Amino acid sequence: MVSANYGPDISPSGTHQGNHRTVNNNKPYTPDIPAARRGSIHLTDITPRAGTAPAALLLGAVAAAVAGAVRAADDAGAGAVSLGDIVITATRTATDISDAPAAVSVVTGEDIERQGTVHLVDALKNLPGLMVRDNGGNPSAWSQQVIMRGVAGYNRNAVLVDGQSLNNAFSAGANWSMIDPNAVERVEVVRGPFSSLYGGSAMGGVVNIITKRPNGREITAKAGVGSNNLRYAYASYANRLNDKVGLRLEAGQKGSDGYVQDLVVKTPSTGTGTAVDGLQPTQTTAGSTAYIVGDKGKTPWWQQNAGLTLDLATAPDTTVTLGLRYHKHQNSFDAYNTYLTDASTGVPITSGNVEVNGTQRISLRESDFLFGANGEEVTRLTAAYERKLDAGANLKFDALYTINGYWYITPTAGTATASGGSGKFVDIPTDRLSANATYSLALSDTHFLVSGAAFTRSTLAKRESTISDWRDRDSTVTARNTFVADGENATYAVYLQDEVTLSPSLTAYLGARYDHWTTHGSYAQVITPVFQGDYAERSKSALSPKLSLVYAPTAQTTLRASAGSAFREPTLSDMYSTWSSSSGAIYFSNPDLKPETITSYEIGGEHRLSAATRLTATVFHNEITDMIASDRLNDGTSNRIQVNIGKAESRGFEMELRHSFDGAVTGFVNYTLTNSKVLENPSAPTTIGKRLTLIPERAANVGLELNRGPLSGYLAARYVGKMYGNSSNTDVVNNVYGSYDPYTVVDAKLGYRFGDTFNVSFSVFNLLDRRYYLNSIAPRRTVLAEVTANF
Repeated sequence: MVSANYGPDISPSGTHQGNHRTVNNNKPYTPDIPAARRGSIHLTDITPRAGTAPAALLLGAVAAAVAGAVRAADDAGAGAVSLGDIVITATRTATDISDAPAAVSVVTGEDIERQGTVHLVDALKNLPGLMVRDNGGNPSAWSQQVIMRGVAGYNRNAVLVDGQSLNNAFSAGANWSMIDPNAVERVEVVRGPFSSLYGGSAMGGVVNIITKRPNGREITAKAGVGSNNLRYAYASYANRLNDKVGLRLEAGQKGSDGYVQDLVVKTPSTGTGTAVDGLQPTQTTAGSTAYIVGDKGKTPWWQQNAGLTLDLATAPDTTVTLGLRYHKHQNSFDAYNTYLTDASTGVPITSGNVEVNGTQRISLRESDFLFGANGEEVTRLTAAYERKLDAGANLKFDALYTINGYWYITPTAGTATASGGSGKFVDIPTDRLSANATYSLALSDTHFLVSGAAFTRSTLAKRESTISDWRDRDSTVTARNTFVADGENATYAVYLQDEVTLSPSLTAYLGARYDHWTTHGSYAQVITPVFQGDYAERSKSALSPKLSLVYAPTAQTTLRASAGSAFREPTLSDMYSTWSSSSGAIYFSNPDLKPETITSYEIGGEHRLSAATRLTATVFHNEITDMIASDRLNDGTSNRIQVNIGKAESRGFEMELRHSFDGAVTGFVNYTLTNSKVLENPSAPTTIGKRLTLIPERAANVGLELNRGPLSGYLAARYVGKMYGNSSNTDVVNNVYGSYDPYTVVDAKLGYRFGDTFNVSFSVFNLLDRRYYLNSIAPRRTVLAEVTANF
């Protein structure tokens, strides 16, 4: 059971009539909800991936066991699931999960610990309606992507930490590695567009990471070692120094030698060359003949985290929370491997023309095997003020300032070698300032009002320079600031939500948000061809309404229906950050992009089959207008540009069945069906009717959780169906480099607690050691051993 004492910056607040409760911010929160209306579970959705006989057998066995247990469940529910999960993200107020006007999942800190999660984003892999990108654990917003309900793009979801945005100012992606899993109290996942409350990026849904608060003295130390020389350490200290001051400190470090993820694949052309051994025949994702000639080596990475939280009860009805978080990481590549040797001398081959089948050749450059490092340094400052006013009203103000320093290096194509050579160093510093004020008030027994105003400003100062040694970001700068791009986004918003109790069993939520967005930028290049210019300021306004109905015909059943729209402005990356890939292709930004809008509908609900069993299901439909995507230029090159492509849709169905067998063992099964496609795209008509990229049509999860005395366990299988990596859906060949394969993965963990102090555990990920591709090579079987001490 999760404590509802969330701490001052996210605590439920105000006197809310009907299904809501009076909250004293200075005491642990206990929801006053009739037993018949209480929620029945805290969700940790755990899913098997299909495709192999053992996994299919596991899926069938667990599903049959759950179904059998449901039929045999005693109404008394000796193993009843925990009651009364309270969520705050869906309405910005404390609401029982069963009463929320949206499909909500909650992953608790206990769930995260039971799964053996190394990176926080991994805790969401088993939730219905979500797609989490596996990328070998590398820390970055690009590697750790979450896509919800078929709304393509990892930057179309709002990710919050204690109610404040984690989406970065550059691409609107979220680097989940900023938050250590051990620092998390719970994660609330709310599906569907919520721009009416949270503004831009909340198109697919909202994820709110709620961190642990200093509610009492607690000292934790944790360490782990695993495959690929994974090692990490974490420590935290929390205490209430007196009645008015609470303090929490934490620090952690992780690192790994990585594994080989990226192959060097070449397609042949007509010609002759040196006879070689070692060519490995393969195909491109479109089915053309290709050859694997080497790999780019292992992908080592490291990261450091630190955090400070200070809670101040400045008055009996007032709390102030101050926070500081620091994160730094780096991803790099180890020594590459060529698979080719001269057929006559045995000397390794890394450059030149090599013969294929006597009539064709492959052209090689040593730079084809190289990949530069990238990294990020982030400082995050937060403040929150909350005061309980007369007549049950509540006022909250919070502010966030983030300084983000992302960078990467590209070796110079054709000239860089393993021993050095020039490279391009790209520095992308951004900052974001945001503030939000919320006022809530019970107008009457049937109306509860939430109103607010918000402001966000994001700035970009991108600089490209040439360095003498691509292996060292601190090497001599031979040409400084060869290309410069600056940009700024600002959004001003007001929002309002009225919760109307129409009858004891029917509640309506009427909300709307008005956003006014402005942007401007500039660019300059000081090398040939020399150019510069300014992008004049422009603006756009949008109204994002939402209507939800929650109907509870019986104490066991809740039905929901929602309709609404959301608004997402183009990112600074989309508008002002042109970049070049290692292949030489140029990806042009577009300062004239329009904001995207989404219109969404959903119908769903939940039914408690017994005190120990809950079934949830939702049907959804999303339609995106002016969707931003990359489109190939008609200039005979591989160059691309960001454009508004027209319309796209995703529609589908998600369901989950969860059952507690005896209070110690819980089983769950969930399934997601998503049909997504492009509806309009004047710039590329051949993509109309094609599926959106990186959206699987089917996904399923199944698993068991054990919590019996000192023993804990976790066994889950996860299936993700075929995905496409390009908008034309021509990447139809599976099991080749660059493909997005259907896959099934089984994970397991077993832990044992020695008294109240020590806990040891052993985890296995990809238990069956399945090989598959998610563009690059996905992680094979890995293990992790951990020890935790709590004082």
